[in-house]
Amino acid sequence: MNKFSIKEVEAYTGIKAHTIRIWEQRYKIVEPKRTATNIRYYDSRDLKTLLNISFLNQNGYKISKLASLSEEEIAKLVRSKDKHNRGDCSFSDSLKMGMLSFDKKVVENAIDDYQSQHGWEKTMEELVFPFVCQIGTLWQTGMIDPCHEHFMTTVVKNRLISAISDVEHSVKPYRKEKFLLILPDGEWHELSLQYLNYKLVSKGFEVIFLGQSVPLLNLANAIKRIQPNYVVMAITSAAVAQEVVDKIDLVKQEITEFNTQFLIANSAEDEFSLSEIGDSFKEMGTLYSFVEEKLK
Repeated sequence: MNKFSIKEVEAYTGIKAHTIRIWEQRYKIVEPKRTATNIRYYDSRDLKTLLNISFLNQNGYKISKLASLSEEEIAKLVRSKDKHNRGDCSFSDSLKMGMLSFDKKVVENAIDDYQSQHGWEKTMEELVFPFVCQIGTLWQTGMIDPCHEHFMTTVVKNRLISAISDVEHSVKPYRKEKFLLILPDGEWHELSLQYLNYKLVSKGFEVIFLGQSVPLLNLANAIKRIQPNYVVMAITSAAVAQEVVDKIDLVKQEITEFNTQFLIANSAEDEFSLSEIGDSFKEMGTLYSFVEEKLK
């Protein structure tokens, strides 16, 4: 059973700790448990109740009204609201609950529901990636542990791979430009690069994705064999960015006969001279917009 402190519940629900205590005392909305050493905590059921109440309260329902309803009635109201005008907050809450309880079905249902209303690309850009960014913050502040992060990113990665496979079968490459996508040695965060993979394939480009932590000193051989027009790197670590700066000249010396352009999505906090290597962008979305404009 998951146990959450009142500060963790505040972080997950957006309801101030002071407000939660008032609701407990005045409306008995949830009843915190106590450990053997008398430390207050909330379980997953409490968290789900508060997430639902927060969602309904933001959509015009008074707390006094919600307090008179059973847990089942509250859940029914949320489902009814979702059916007619489900807000992004509710979808995000569903992702959060699925992640916290390691419930793949809850996560995938939220993604499927959003996709049915908005399409796949908006689902990734408006729901999934903002939530993934939130995961990083929750992990950094100790609200979740690495298992939650790995669970969620694995679910999203599998969905992306499935979407890429589907589009590869329906859209054959018809553009002359070829892309080679890599994560340099030490980089493991592949979701944004996989999404770029999806977008490029869907536009008819040939794409080769080499995956995570690719040794730069082996990159020249791959470029010679594949002969891509563009090599795209995604960098989130300042240490990796520095290593790319240090080693990329060795790669370029071996591929002088090829007209290969380097594009780098660099979200590392520290700035290095990546512009000397190729076009550098702070966000993958900006990089893709650049590619679209250049190749349209």
